[in-house]
Amino acid sequence: GDAEPLPSAPSVDELLEDTEFQFVLNSNPRSRSQVEFGEFCLRTNPSGVDLNRNWDEKWQTESVMGSATNPGPRAFSEPETQIFRELVTKFEPTAFVTVHSGTRGMYMPWAY
Repeated sequence: GDAEPLPSAPSVDELLEDTEFQFVLNSNPRSRSQVEFGEFCLRTNPSGVDLNRNWDEKWQTESVMGSATNPGPRAFSEPETQIFRELVTKFEPTAFVTVHSGTRGMYMPWAY
């Protein structure tokens, strides 16, 4: 039969009672139209910077896979990552999920 839940395990409703979500549906709006017209794995903004690699965590001066992963001239050099930094700083999430439409993948930080 079905296993009984542990007595100390909170229900989903109890967990969600104090849970907040913040969604950003399109983090790269200036390049999104190119994705919609078939460039599905486009990683960069119009300046040629991979926004996933433009953060200060593990930032490197060189691309790891060519121009598609250009980290930019410095961490947070791009307006998109500056906006995200501000959102994350204010929201203070305890978990973070990013969905990449081009690769149809779901990743968590440090997925390199």
